[in-house]
Amino acid sequence: MENTKSYQISTSVNDGILEINITGDVTGRNIAEIQKAVDELRIEKGDRVLLDVRAVTKGKTYTDTVYYLKSPEIATGKTAILDLPENEFIKPYLERLSYGTFLKVKWFCDIDEAKNWLKFGDNRTIKFKFD
Repeated sequence: MENTKSYQISTSVNDGILEINITGDVTGRNIAEIQKAVDELRIEKGDRVLLDVRAVTKGKTYTDTVYYLKSPEIATGKTAILDLPENEFIKPYLERLSYGTFLKVKWFCDIDEAKNWLKFGDNRTIKFKFD
């Protein structure tokens, strides 16, 4: 029996950030499998995650795309969700998912802002050096 998946997951690690790109269809039928794959990647490669869902073609709603955030195996670290600007309406929902856990989640449509948040957070301290 041939196993054909309707989605693809690709990863890379750049500057201490685990970049996960999901493309294809994200549906109720495969979300548990995607959740497991993302959790395994988080455990294996690091918990500062840039989750790029801009190329998801089907099922791109807040309940499908980020279902795994509701109960990951290890709810720690930071996850930046990178999405298209027209999906900004889901930002408040996504960011509320992690309340009460050690997992911090933010929604972005700009990759540079997402990476800066993962590296530095919201409360950057500027240190001056005077000679």
